[in-house]
Amino acid sequence: MPCHLHELVLIDMSLEWSQIDILSPTLIYVENLYLVRNNCRKICSEFTISKDLFKNLRYLNLEQNGIESWDELVGFRVLPNFKHLVVTKNKIPTIYHRPGFRGLKTLMFDDNLINDWKTFDQLNEFESLITDIRCSGNPIMEEIDKEVKRNKQIVVSRIQSLVKYNGMKIEQHERRDFEIFYLKIAYEGYARMGFKVDSIDDEAMAIYMNEHHPRFFELVHKYGSPLDMVNLKKEGKNIAQTAASLTLISEVPGKEKTLKKKLLLSMSVSDLKAMLSKVFKIEVLNQKLSYWGPEDTHEYPLDEDFRQLSFYSIADDGKLYLRE
Repeated sequence: MPCHLHELVLIDMSLEWSQIDILSPTLIYVENLYLVRNNCRKICSEFTISKDLFKNLRYLNLEQNGIESWDELVGFRVLPNFKHLVVTKNKIPTIYHRPGFRGLKTLMFDDNLINDWKTFDQLNEFESLITDIRCSGNPIMEEIDKEVKRNKQIVVSRIQSLVKYNGMKIEQHERRDFEIFYLKIAYEGYARMGFKVDSIDDEAMAIYMNEHHPRFFELVHKYGSPLDMVNLKKEGKNIAQTAASLTLISEVPGKEKTLKKKLLLSMSVSDLKAMLSKVFKIEVLNQKLSYWGPEDTHEYPLDEDFRQLSFYSIADDGKLYLRE
């Protein structure tokens, strides 16, 4: 039985794709190709990726090659068995969808120049239904990390097929919580621009959502209208208030307890956790908090420790759940 080369590792060799192109007739059986820290900056803009010569290629690592555009990678979309692409530590500013990439499941693009949520909306369009991405170190991630620390919620909600994010498995209950919260903040973002919305069929809102939140109406169909979840008039009043009376409910096994307490809305989530650790005897690091308002249809996670309670529209007669 003939023996063929299935894996080829070429690291720190100053190779350009022109040399790989010359070698391609001999690489027909290669499944895993590592070209880390080379000079393959120009690929698909100058060379055609042959689906015959690379028909067995499953994994390609182009980390740190100075690639400046997704244009250099779209040619790989024709390969029938292509499943894993690594383009970490390059200079790619955006990723867009083109027909193809039917088998692609894993895309790692940490430490590039992605600075727009449209990239993640485009990944949701891939025919392959991408299940695993790594995207830390991009400007859009760093900006969110500093401001609201909800990048995981946003990315997971924008890409419906995702099951792993930056190496972390996404549980079904997490996806549900993320998508409901994302649906709510997408609608709030539009409504707070001053637009009056009387119906989910509002034409102006549809135009806005299709541009900025393409999954919005899919999530409306899945969870219901956010108009029923969010009462902006009520929330405006809550922000002006200084305190709210809540029912605190611990569902931690062995430490189940319910009590009513008035909380200052200027209190941060971190301060709240410190208080709850004394009341319920549960370590701060083990606490998972969620809030269910009197007019809400779902719980919302309180997962940003530095945020004040007023940010979450905490209102009188709401319920605060404590779990581990």
